[in-house]
Amino acid sequence: KSILNSVDDVNLMNALITNILLKQLNMPSNYYSPIQFTEFMLDISTENDINAIRKFLYDNLSKLLEPHENTNKYKGFIEKTLAYIEENLSNPDLSLKWISENLLFLNLDYVSKQFLKQTRNKFSSYLTNARIEKAKALLLETGAERIYSVAEEVGYGNNPNILVSCLKKTGMTPTMYIKKMTGEG
Repeated sequence: KSILNSVDDVNLMNALITNILLKQLNMPSNYYSPIQFTEFMLDISTENDINAIRKFLYDNLSKLLEPHENTNKYKGFIEKTLAYIEENLSNPDLSLKWISENLLFLNLDYVSKQFLKQTRNKFSSYLTNARIEKAKALLLETGAERIYSVAEEVGYGNNPNILVSCLKKTGMTPTMYIKKMTGEG
């Protein structure tokens, strides 16, 4: 702060600020993104008054350097896998092998180990749970008489017995689940 307070030239001040922020950006524990850095520099570069630059710097530098939350819970390729699963639950051929080879272009064994490590679930368990949760929501919307269409929408094709079997493992048949959730049972 004392060095920055001694600078009276706008161009020198901007150069110092840029240098400080670039050094921070290259640190392994950088707390801000290149986008935040660029926005910060654009805001400063529009100012011509040295005192206004100092005030802006002091007011905003702490916000810029404080840790920002990583909104992604998992590595990028696992996030991509989870999003793909969500979007393609109805595909009965959905597999980690296909995702690894055709979407991620990564080794299946590596993806499988990372999936387990990060989600704490095997791919097959995660997929089954996602399908069951979606099926439950659909059953509440459509009713048990639409079990065939629900089974198809969650990736069990034209075989609702698989869905019924999976639901029974949770302790309820589709009809029992609907009655419980709607307060009829």
